[in-house]
Amino acid sequence: MVRKLIVKLMYVVWALKQLKEPTSYDKVLYNGKTYYIKYGNPNWKLDGIQAQKKKEDFKIIRSLKRDIEVFKQRYKFQMSSWYSIDTYKKPLFRRISYKSHNNISFYNK
Repeated sequence: MVRKLIVKLMYVVWALKQLKEPTSYDKVLYNGKTYYIKYGNPNWKLDGIQAQKKKEDFKIIRSLKRDIEVFKQRYKFQMSSWYSIDTYKKPLFRRISYKSHNNISFYNK
């Protein structure tokens, strides 16, 4: 029961850290103009620009509404996809399994 609470808290912290990361349909500022992200990761396709851009090339225009939606999406993703894995027979303070697409751990000892 304690592990489940700790995992949920870890997911909240992880989701909060994700607020600074770009997502599809984010409004961004690139070369002084506003664009929307169509898709991508780690290279992002901006609506109206042919070449894909790295996240360092543009600035995300954040708003309270956007941050709430991103937080809910990320937290829901963890709860629906990883919660049963992270709470099943793992030590109390073991890291969460999914941190990013290239940082996944199924360590159960």
